[in-house]
Amino acid sequence: MKDYLFIVVSNREPYIHEYSGKKIKCVKAVSGLVIALDPVMQASRGMWIASGSGDADRDVVDRHNKIQVPPEKPAYTLKRIWLSKEEEDGYYYGYSNCGLWPLSHISYEKPVFNAGDWEYYKKVNRRFASSILEEIPRKKCFIWLQDYYLNCPHGGERYFWSAPNHILMAEVLEDEIGPERFWLTEDNQIAIAKFSREEVQSILDVGEIELTITGRLTDGTAFEGTDIVKVIDKTGKK
Repeated sequence: MKDYLFIVVSNREPYIHEYSGKKIKCVKAVSGLVIALDPVMQASRGMWIASGSGDADRDVVDRHNKIQVPPEKPAYTLKRIWLSKEEEDGYYYGYSNCGLWPLSHISYEKPVFNAGDWEYYKKVNRRFASSILEEIPRKKCFIWLQDYYLNCPHGGERYFWSAPNHILMAEVLEDEIGPERFWLTEDNQIAIAKFSREEVQSILDVGEIELTITGRLTDGTAFEGTDIVKVIDKTGKK
């Protein structure tokens, strides 16, 4: 990981700046996420992107909304984004906690979804995505997103691609035959695309065929994968 910028993205921030009278104090957040990842971030000297929640948060960041933490021995960058009360209510307390939380945890509480919360969820996720993308051109990155709060940073779908020189987040640009379904294995970041049998049969001959799939990510990075597939003609048709 020494050649990569490790970026953690979460709703809650690891350090909160608050006013105590006329002075500003920095408080470490109490959560399992912070307990687990704060030491990792200090060791890797990475970047943590989160929404600002303290009443003094805006007053201590630089013009890029960044500050070095922890205050006693700065080791990594905390980058903040800003949410209005309406955005936090819709994206976090509404769509995430009332809909995705019970759905993801198979709880006895029925998930509640509404269109207004969904719009806030997409809007806030896009804001997080823009903040992430501002950092990607600077260095090769490994990006860790916090579970269901941040699931669609490009407005609806999340894809992770492992490329020879980068680990990045990007949407897929489809070519002449687009996949019916696209997903990734979460353990080793392998991209899997399922194509329509009828469309593929129309361009392949019976027998062993070397099939190459090419495409391009939205940042311009080209990718290519080749494999040998066996086409069996059982019906007299290709």
